[in-house]
Amino acid sequence: MDQVVPWQQLEKVIQPYYKSTGGRRPHEFRVMLRIHFLQLWHNLSDPLMKESLYDRFSFQTFLGFDCFAGVIPNENSICPFRHLLEKHELSQQILDAVNAHSDSDELVLKTGPLWMRPC
Repeated sequence: MDQVVPWQQLEKVIQPYYKSTGGRRPHEFRVMLRIHFLQLWHNLSDPLMKESLYDRFSFQTFLGFDCFAGVIPNENSICPFRHLLEKHELSQQILDAVNAHSDSDELVLKTGPLWMRPC
């Protein structure tokens, strides 16, 4: 997915809106953005996403952390991030950026299983 999603471009769009409102320091927005994508790809609710972060090693690898090495975002962090994207209408900008990126690389995204090319 690192080749399909223009992460750096999306981070530049979201970062100005992702600020601490006091209290606990928010999770790194790069992690929250990747969590948002995992939720969309796997159709997971906020509580199921949190549980999946503990259960799925592939999710932890994708996010770049180990659930035993730090604080895992829970639904109290995941839900506000999604609402932030909705409030500032960033979801459409994210979709447009991903589609433009995939069009420029002549990638075709379809539903169904992922097939990995042998190394």
